[in-house]
Amino acid sequence: MISKNFVYLIIYLLFSVVTYAEEYTLQSPDNLLKINLLIDKHISFKAFYQNELLFETHDISLHLKNGEILGKSPTVIRSSNAEVNELIHPVIKEKKSEIKNHCNELTLWFQGNFGLFFRVYDHGIAYRFFTEKEAAITIVHENLEVQNMENDSVWFQSSRTFN
Repeated sequence: MISKNFVYLIIYLLFSVVTYAEEYTLQSPDNLLKINLLIDKHISFKAFYQNELLFETHDISLHLKNGEILGKSPTVIRSSNAEVNELIHPVIKEKKSEIKNHCNELTLWFQGNFGLFFRVYDHGIAYRFFTEKEAAITIVHENLEVQNMENDSVWFQSSRTFN
């Protein structure tokens, strides 16, 4: 007969080996643009327009000078959603004196005192890291792998000062 302790040990080992991915969905205010975020061994998302896949991203991460990699084996500790709908009045008016800032925002906080803001606008997607670390940090490298769909093209402005 199998002892209770042995059964508990097997159950514990099964659950400690299996990791669960977390998924989040965020849509634009007009509901045409959408991202599906996957938090697993890395942070990634797929972007859709009218339910057609536009592109995929993989391994969103921030590499720090101290060797820490924000986004590697991430664990979400909390999340929140918000709608942003405001008018921005830039100090230096280049094209417009008033800019409409309307989007849906998802904020994720991770173990390790860092987080990510994701924003989906009617015509765009943005993300930004933030930290709540007590000491200053030095960013060595930011990683974002983008996989475009077949027959797509990309325009990239090169820069001598951007690595």
